[in-house]
Amino acid sequence: MKKPNVIGCFERVSFPDFQGVSRIAKIDTGAFTGAIHVSDITVDKSKHILKFNLFGKKKYHYEATVYKVTPARVANGESSRRYIVPFRIEIAGEIYEILLALSDRSEMKRRVLIGRRFLKNNHFIIDTNLHSEFDGEWKMKGAKDEDSYFVKW
Repeated sequence: MKKPNVIGCFERVSFPDFQGVSRIAKIDTGAFTGAIHVSDITVDKSKHILKFNLFGKKKYHYEATVYKVTPARVANGESSRRYIVPFRIEIAGEIYEILLALSDRSEMKRRVLIGRRFLKNNHFIIDTNLHSEFDGEWKMKGAKDEDSYFVKW
């Protein structure tokens, strides 16, 4: 069995096929599939080409010929179509293949979400103490530091 890779609940990831652009990803063991923020999704059905702008930027325009369409249910119970696309991603100093769902994550703090399928298949273990400086949720709540965010009982 392969030795597990230990990563934090937030990790810097980069995309070698997109000029090495990097983002802080949320490592989400509650999500089966990962997701990535894209905009302007269009499908040329006659040529079987899926077009989109990674991170909502035209300079990261991409045309995928390999993709999968799956049904998905969003939080309010409505159904929609989800596009799953293979990417190469660098995480913890190594490059991996990953399947990511294309999604409008413009309202989310993290534009990349890494799900448990990728984590399990690549033998990752999550240490919540690693890279906790990337979290910052306590700052959004108006606290001076992480410890003062919690009420002392």
